[in-house]
Amino acid sequence: MVDAVVMLGLGAYYSDNVTETKTYVSKAKQVIESWFLADATAMLPNLYYGQIMPREGAQIKGHGGFIEWAHTAFLLDHFELLRFAAARDNLQSVWTAEFDNVLSAWWIAFEDFVEGNDAQGERDMSNNHGSWYDTTWLSIALFTGNTTAQRIAVEEVKERRIAKQIQPDGREWIELERNVPSGYCQYNLLALTQVADLSESVIATAAVAATTTQQQPDSDSIWGFATTDGRSLRKAIDCLTPYATNASVWPYTQPEAPDWRTMWQVLRRASAAYGSKTYEEAACTIMTVIEKDNAYTKDMLNLQLPPKFAVDC
Repeated sequence: MVDAVVMLGLGAYYSDNVTETKTYVSKAKQVIESWFLADATAMLPNLYYGQIMPREGAQIKGHGGFIEWAHTAFLLDHFELLRFAAARDNLQSVWTAEFDNVLSAWWIAFEDFVEGNDAQGERDMSNNHGSWYDTTWLSIALFTGNTTAQRIAVEEVKERRIAKQIQPDGREWIELERNVPSGYCQYNLLALTQVADLSESVIATAAVAATTTQQQPDSDSIWGFATTDGRSLRKAIDCLTPYATNASVWPYTQPEAPDWRTMWQVLRRASAAYGSKTYEEAACTIMTVIEKDNAYTKDMLNLQLPPKFAVDC
């Protein structure tokens, strides 16, 4: 479902043909309705049956189902692209106000579940599960316009994730204790860099509000946050990058050789956030080594996050 909506959203956004745009928006609406709104097929706005076999008396786990929603931010981003394309090409008869309102209501209800007692087991996880909880929560809060939740989520990422998950030298000590530490370290950074990008929207909104209320916005973003003893998102990225680019040998034991392809997106986001060509070159190196066949220039992420630097690797 997510892949379908992402592809259709990008198609609609980049299309310069109204007929094509209408086709993309119409199909995306059909997929979205089937998943979220249609009586016969819609998912309920909760994860009570996540990661468990459906049976009589089944109960929610303390953190069941959330990790499968790790792509929520991507999904909601492309809802916005579809909204934009429909408005741009005057397709309000396809992406109607009624449809948009009902869809928004589903996500408001889901936000209530995410913030409720049944989801706190996931929120309290100290590893990447907690990071993905915050990424999911912030993306929903941005979509629904819940500014209070947005601010709380951003601070939580700083204090409960970065300050506790990352050592002063950048090591993600909790993930290093897992059975495939290279994969879990990357997966946690994927969540943290994604939520860091989302947090920039919160900061931008606060800045706009400050110009009208004369209040000083908090400019300390997740990307720039560091504890007094040096724990930071950038330090964690710098810790993994030499291993991902084969500049250093991965020193931790795991059942198979590390696969560093997840660092591609982490480094692409870091390159844009920090204005660093070095991160862009590292991302290019990873894709060249792992994927080959000019994968760096062909990857779909370039449509969602165009490179700021031209690199040749």
